[in-house]
Amino acid sequence: AGIVALVSVIANVLLAILIVVIGFIVGFSSVKNFNDYTGTDIDNYKDNYDYDYDNDDYDTDTDSKEESKTVNAGEAFEFSNMQITIGTDYAFTTLNSSDSTKNGMTLVKLPITVKNLSNDENHLNMFYSNIYDPSDKKLTKQSSYFDDTIDYANDLKSGESYTKYYYFEYTTDGTYKVKFNNYTSKIDVNVKVKK
Repeated sequence: AGIVALVSVIANVLLAILIVVIGFIVGFSSVKNFNDYTGTDIDNYKDNYDYDYDNDDYDTDTDSKEESKTVNAGEAFEFSNMQITIGTDYAFTTLNSSDSTKNGMTLVKLPITVKNLSNDENHLNMFYSNIYDPSDKKLTKQSSYFDDTIDYANDLKSGESYTKYYYFEYTTDGTYKVKFNNYTSKIDVNVKVKK
């Protein structure tokens, strides 16, 4: 009786092992390799990230949503809850900094008057404006060398205003542009500079 019980236990264990092995073989043979895309119709593949670019509700042209205009120096305009005027009474100065490779560079000192139109404190974000010379070359603002620059100006309380300055390289006579862009509004200001 003991031998029959032992044979029965061994048979059940072998049967269980055989079932598990068959299950693995059948399971693995039916699972496709996740790196194998040979059967995927990539031209008709859809996922949750596909957009219908032909749908009029989805606009890929962000410029069409931006307000864009051009004004001249001396004209006031609104931008980012501020009234801004780029002055016409620019001056020339020289960069005097032994720490700079640009020491001795001739700079334009261009006034900018900013008035806060919002109910909260506000200032002109330094990254919202760039300056271009008459050949449309982007110029580096030399803000870090001066105390009265617009790029490091303090916040304005509601209704307050101040006049600060842009400092940038003078390259030649002609029309320079101060380009403002906060991703909802683009305004170019033409500034005629003559030495």
